[in-house]
Amino acid sequence: MEIDLVGHDGGESLGEYCQTLDITDRYSGWTETAAVRNKAHLRVLAALKDNRQRLPFPKMGIHPDSGREYNNPA
Repeated sequence: MEIDLVGHDGGESLGEYCQTLDITDRYSGWTETAAVRNKAHLRVLAALKDNRQRLPFPKMGIHPDSGREYNNPA
């Protein structure tokens, strides 16, 4: 699964804006999206867990971009 966050900030990087988490299976092309309040690790993780329950096939792994929101908090 390829995952990426798409910001809806209108080009303004300061502040807190809604994000769309895009989750795409690279083999079948199956795509799911989820609204995420911001890039906080816990919100992204919750959206990924919710997505896992909706998929009609097992998720074998994820491949994120290099965003900080995908890294485990220290």
